[in-house]
Amino acid sequence: MKWFVRIKTWVAFGLALAILAGIGGIAYRNTTQLVETAKRVAHTYAVLENLESLLSDLSDGEAGGRGYVLTGEEYYLEPYQKAVESIGRSIKALKELTADNPGQQRRLEALDPLIAEKLTGLKETIDLRKSKGFEAALQTVLTDKGRKVTEAIRGVIGEMQHEERELLKRRDEETRRKARNTIFILFIGTLLSFVLLFLAFYLLNQEIIERKRAEAELAERAGELARSEEALQNQTRILQSILTSMGDGVIVVNEQGRFLLFNPAAEQILGIGQTDTTPAEWTQQYGLYLPDRVTPYPPEDLPLTRAMQGEAVNAVEVFVRHSKAPEGIWVSVTGRPLRDNEGASRGGVVVFSDITERKRTEETLRKWAHVFEHAGWGVVIGSADGKTLEMVNPAFAKMHGYTVEELIGGSISDVFAPDCRAEVLDQIRIAHEKGRHAFESRHIRKDGTIFPVLIDITAVKDEEQRVLYRVSNVQDITERKRVEEALRKAHDELEMRVHERTAALAKANEALQAEITERKRAEENLLRLMRETREAVDILATSASEILTATTQAASGAAEIAATIHQTTTTVEQVKQTAQLSTQKARHVSERAQEAVKVSQSGKQSVEEAMARMRRIREQMESIAESIIKLSEQGQAIGEIIATVNDLAEQSNLLAVNAAIEAAKAGEQGKGFAVVAQEVKSLAEQSKQATAQVRTILSDIQRATHAAVMAMEQGSKAVGVGMKKSTEAGESIRMLVESIEASAQAAVQIAASSQQQLVGMDQVALAMENVTRASAQNAASAKQVETAARNLHELGQKLKQLAEQYEG
Repeated sequence: MKWFVRIKTWVAFGLALAILAGIGGIAYRNTTQLVETAKRVAHTYAVLENLESLLSDLSDGEAGGRGYVLTGEEYYLEPYQKAVESIGRSIKALKELTADNPGQQRRLEALDPLIAEKLTGLKETIDLRKSKGFEAALQTVLTDKGRKVTEAIRGVIGEMQHEERELLKRRDEETRRKARNTIFILFIGTLLSFVLLFLAFYLLNQEIIERKRAEAELAERAGELARSEEALQNQTRILQSILTSMGDGVIVVNEQGRFLLFNPAAEQILGIGQTDTTPAEWTQQYGLYLPDRVTPYPPEDLPLTRAMQGEAVNAVEVFVRHSKAPEGIWVSVTGRPLRDNEGASRGGVVVFSDITERKRTEETLRKWAHVFEHAGWGVVIGSADGKTLEMVNPAFAKMHGYTVEELIGGSISDVFAPDCRAEVLDQIRIAHEKGRHAFESRHIRKDGTIFPVLIDITAVKDEEQRVLYRVSNVQDITERKRVEEALRKAHDELEMRVHERTAALAKANEALQAEITERKRAEENLLRLMRETREAVDILATSASEILTATTQAASGAAEIAATIHQTTTTVEQVKQTAQLSTQKARHVSERAQEAVKVSQSGKQSVEEAMARMRRIREQMESIAESIIKLSEQGQAIGEIIATVNDLAEQSNLLAVNAAIEAAKAGEQGKGFAVVAQEVKSLAEQSKQATAQVRTILSDIQRATHAAVMAMEQGSKAVGVGMKKSTEAGESIRMLVESIEASAQAAVQIAASSQQQLVGMDQVALAMENVTRASAQNAASAKQVETAARNLHELGQKLKQLAEQYEG
């Protein structure tokens, strides 16, 4: 039976193979014929193409000749010349292609003279156009000879095309017939082969089925076993690879607490690998602590111990400290019980990861959040376009009278004063271009009050320089503006008081000039009085000496004052004028000393009035000194405030540095707070610079007020000395006889004038300390007064000599 099945199978395969061989032979023969027919079709198409090319060349040549005849332009001959060359090539190609077709060869022989005649006619027409002109050529064209030749040529070519198309049609029909026959034979042969092969396959398959049935069962079992073993090996390799390469530590123990698995990551995190220890020794062996980082972790509460007991543990934080990590690390542990197929506990498994960086980042974020929440200045995080408030700190909200929730999501321009909102986008654009920009503006509170602010904007960008968000530090500078305004008012008040004292001094000088004018009339009588008595002259000489001494002292005081302060040109000119008047008065005294007797009483009264004025000037100087001392005290108070502000700036700067260090430790997660730290540091630096500038200005004011106080003290002393000397001169003059009282009083007036100049110099030095040249002029004026007093002394001596001569 088995051999019979095999014979039938071989017969079926043999017949199918014979049929396939016959089909292949027939298909090869028909295919060869199809290829030959295809070549003939291509040959026919080549003949048709050359015929079309010949007609086209004749048309181009005729058109070129006609164009030349009509225009006479040489470039119209180019198509004609190219057509002549191409016609020759086309005729040659046609002869070669139709060499096996006698009918076509005869037509080509008939076509040659026609083409030659056509070309000759065209050439003759062109030559006539060249030699005899357009009219002669036109007459040749009008003979219609060329058209007849062209029609004859087209007729011959048409016959050739018709024959070629007939050949093409016959060959196409032959090709289709052979293709149909081939397809039919292939279909029938293939169908028979398929039937025979199917029969053979069926018979063969029946034999194989029985054999394969037993083999299949055995192979299936062997395959399943191999696949299971391979899958187990693959899973083992994959698991080992995962456990080896993963960054998380994995530990597996059995129910007795013996380690079954301890991957490299676990060894790296815990510092040592698996040891032969019991669960009670794990805490000490691996340095495990509770989150307080001090208390050892109870062994019974360890995540792995709890997992061994069948408990699921999720994300328990454990602090680990060992010799490789003396500062300690944080790990997050997740544990599950290890169970068999029946669900019984067979141990435990834990997976843990190093979360030290996360803990540090969280701590840094908490610090930055604390800084952000408790900063004394406003911090704003705006959108990339700078239009929306995305985050604000409580200080900013409190500064504007809102809650944080009311501000978040609002427009940045809403917190600006209405007249400042137009400039917001310009300032943001500048910050985008520069990366950072600081400017002063004005904000509006919820209750409508407007206050000045200092804003520092920083654009935070990514690696592609695209703005992510904008951080702004906002500082309320109302107090700073108030201090600046107070300083300005103090300065204005000081200038006003100086102007007032200068005006008072000018009025005093005017009064003195009026008195001097009044005394001019008395001086005429002094000349007559000086002739009457020698004693009066002696007393006058003595008084003049005392006046010289007082004036010299006053000049010394003026020189000392000139070394520390400076006086304006206008005041110095007034002092010079006063000195000149004093000199003129001394001259009048020397000329009119004889008339002093009649006006002695009047001179005595003038001395008393001058002393009273000096007392008033001294009181005014004391009042100015008190004002300056009060200003100095206020300056010291402001200095204390500035010192406090500077301390705050130093603390803020230190806090910003610490925060920047923590942010750098935090890595990418602390980058945003690093920007805030930089802004805090920048704001602290600006505050420090502002306080330094205010402190410098305040120090200058304090030095100026101190110098003014010292100058006022020196001026007061000089006034006191002047008053003392004036009093002594007055007493001396009172001792004179009534006949020379007027001259003694005049001498006292001269001393008073000198003292007035010194007081004026002190007043102006207090007001205009920056005019250095005026102080030098003040010293020069003092020297002039001293010279005038010396001249007065010399005049007194001369008067004494004249009196002695008069007596003799």
